[in-house]
Amino acid sequence: MDIHFSGNTMSIMIFIAVTCTLLPLIYLGYFRAKTHASFSSFFIGIGFSVLFSFIGESLFNTIVLFGLGLGNFLRPDIHPVYTAIYFAIVSGTLAQTGSFIALKYCMKKRPGRENALVFGLGKGGFECIIYGGVVYITNIILALMVNAFGADGYLTKLGVPEGELAVRRESIATLASLPTDTMLLDGSERVLALLLHASLVIFVYMAMTHASLHKLFPIAIGLHIIGYLPVYLSQTGIVTNHTLIMVILLFYSFGISVTAYRLYHDLPKQALK
Repeated sequence: MDIHFSGNTMSIMIFIAVTCTLLPLIYLGYFRAKTHASFSSFFIGIGFSVLFSFIGESLFNTIVLFGLGLGNFLRPDIHPVYTAIYFAIVSGTLAQTGSFIALKYCMKKRPGRENALVFGLGKGGFECIIYGGVVYITNIILALMVNAFGADGYLTKLGVPEGELAVRRESIATLASLPTDTMLLDGSERVLALLLHASLVIFVYMAMTHASLHKLFPIAIGLHIIGYLPVYLSQTGIVTNHTLIMVILLFYSFGISVTAYRLYHDLPKQALK
């Protein structure tokens, strides 16, 4: 039987792609119009997301897992809990360290909490757009082509070598059979990344500009780790209830966003030093 993407699957993919692509841009446009913060802060956030959350994590994991030989221990099929904790710690530590370095050294010409928040939108927005928008737009195009020409016809048009057809076909079949709640969890993770990065940058900013709040920096790292841990536990197969994870992420990100909002508005403006 040929592979087919259902209408429900297509609808969910479109919803995730549109939401993850437009949400960061809409928020950026609204906030920029309201506060006149610098657009360049957004792109600096993107740059530091690439540098620390993509390149930095990859290099660190290569050193730890392959260089130090821990890859045989930190594997989902051997120690899924330890593996999830490890990746959550690496993600939180590097991401928030990147925010600290950026705010301290690269944002001096863009002072103020408004620019700090736009920087956070860039960090979280990049992950949201790339993983939620671009990836799902690519999947939508693939699904349309497969539904129109069939999996074999689509692969033939791509010129896939005969020896790779079975593997590529299995990959398409896996995507087509992916439960919609799994896709929604993935989309929720991208929105969580947006909310967490934007909110936790405010924690880091306040820690830097208010001596009495210096503990907010390690707190930001801890909150990032806790926020991503359920996702990694899901990826390693420990937690299989995707609805429960989505509910937890919703309340967790909402709570942190409210706290960051209060910090942002209740404390006096203070330029970076």
